[in-house]
Amino acid sequence: MSIPLFNLNRVLKPHYSELEKTFKQCLVEGRFINGPQIEIFENQLANYLGIDHVIGVSSGSDALIVALRALGLQEGDEILVTPFTFVASASSILRAGLKPTFVDISPDSFHPSAEDYENAWTAATKGILFVHLFGEPGDLLAIKDLCARKRAVLIEDCAQSLGSRTKKGEMIGTEGDISTFSFFPAKNLGCLGDGGAVATKKASLSTSMRALKAHGAPKKYCTEILGGNFRLDTLHAAFLSVLLPHLPMWIKQRAQNAAFYHSHLSHLPDLIVPKPLLGHSWNQYTLRTPRRDKLKEFLDEKGIGNAIYYPIPLHKQPLFENGQRLPNVEQRCAEVISIPIYPGLSENERENVVQYITKFMEQT
Repeated sequence: MSIPLFNLNRVLKPHYSELEKTFKQCLVEGRFINGPQIEIFENQLANYLGIDHVIGVSSGSDALIVALRALGLQEGDEILVTPFTFVASASSILRAGLKPTFVDISPDSFHPSAEDYENAWTAATKGILFVHLFGEPGDLLAIKDLCARKRAVLIEDCAQSLGSRTKKGEMIGTEGDISTFSFFPAKNLGCLGDGGAVATKKASLSTSMRALKAHGAPKKYCTEILGGNFRLDTLHAAFLSVLLPHLPMWIKQRAQNAAFYHSHLSHLPDLIVPKPLLGHSWNQYTLRTPRRDKLKEFLDEKGIGNAIYYPIPLHKQPLFENGQRLPNVEQRCAEVISIPIYPGLSENERENVVQYITKFMEQT
């Protein structure tokens, strides 16, 4: 039985007719750049997040660049970031003219703590880019206090965590100076291509980011700063408006799959399941085992979708390598493996996933 890690067609199929209707409407209107659907989606997402300002941009990676450029940082300023993340979290810092400084994660965690960040702080540090990895909501209370004490900025990378909530029940992405989102098709909310957004409570930052995403021109033919073409396409905004109302249901389905896995896998030897944190949106369900490579081989043979996020930490990759030793991150990269959790995964499929993982862990 072949079980994919993610099947976009299953997620979208119930909504084909509405997506087709939306496409035809956009086709007839012909406003493929800066059409009215952009503002509609921005307001829709702002209401969902409970935040004042949302700006659609061309991708999650571009969202990070726009955010970092809007904060008034100087070339060479250091931004603290985990190396246990997708490359865009750190490469966007470089592309914005800044320096990524890597911070080890805490033991038995996917994230650095406020203490970890403070221990890595230098005179050149001007901010933290916090990644809410796998949909797991990071606790930012102490991290916000650290940034306030240091007069530093806090950016939330929410590419994998749209719909996650804080302990207080507030949406992730509403605590930092700026938060960034990705609508890559496999995210919690995906469009039919690349797309992203930035969000902030501050009107001044919103104004700057709107200019930055449009070649640095707050109004047409009046360029004030160096920006870029970071626009969200009208079609993608329209599709996202169709799909956003279904996000709570999709997250509920992800959470149900996570609860099933937790109840059936948490007892197995040499296997650590992710923490069932309140507010988790479960973009990935990531297991940890010292036998990861053998487990992956076994699942591949059985046709069970899986992926390793991430096999090589960023501080060990050629672009960033500087001899740094971050043992917790390096251990995590050697032991993690993610299994199917997307909405649309059938009960029979997830039972098969559990069956094969159990068989491997108990018999090998």
